[in-house]
Amino acid sequence: METTRTFIAILLPDETRHALAAARKPFSEQRSSIRWEGTEKLHITLKFLGDIESRMTNRLEDVLLHELRLCTQRAVTLAEWGFFSHRGEARIVFAAPSQSDIHCVDDVAAGVENACASLGMEKEKRQFHPHVTIGRSKTALGTTLIKKIENTTLQPLFFPCTEIAVMRSVLHPAGSRYETQFTIPLKSQEQQ
Repeated sequence: METTRTFIAILLPDETRHALAAARKPFSEQRSSIRWEGTEKLHITLKFLGDIESRMTNRLEDVLLHELRLCTQRAVTLAEWGFFSHRGEARIVFAAPSQSDIHCVDDVAAGVENACASLGMEKEKRQFHPHVTIGRSKTALGTTLIKKIENTTLQPLFFPCTEIAVMRSVLHPAGSRYETQFTIPLKSQEQQ
């Protein structure tokens, strides 16, 4: 039985990915244990599915089309830097919508969760927090880098969210590469 390492995401346009990579440049110049994500890998994960059977992909497309049929296109703004911690130590650096805009894609994330649950996949127990992971570390980030990130303003990066993508993560010796399996368009304002 063939499986595919799969996740569902909002892909960022090229100009947004490049602007985000440029905005993180002062952090990547710091000496640290962070592995910075390649520009081509920057995205907002809606749900990580792990290894799923390849035959599940067609069913997934059908249920996503159904669950997301009422979700409309919208603008997303990345406006804040943040950290995720592991056992109390900051290890993941991300860019996210501002707190006032944090729920900008909640309906899309809920539709993805419902679609996956209808196929017997476990629902995520943690609250959804839209973000773009820009770097990861196996050890705690240093206080100098944390302070630099906390004191750096992310100039808002606006981009249109017009579709979601079901992605395949292919492992290679140099790291994983992402490939789009298929996309699900969101309804335009004119289609309402």
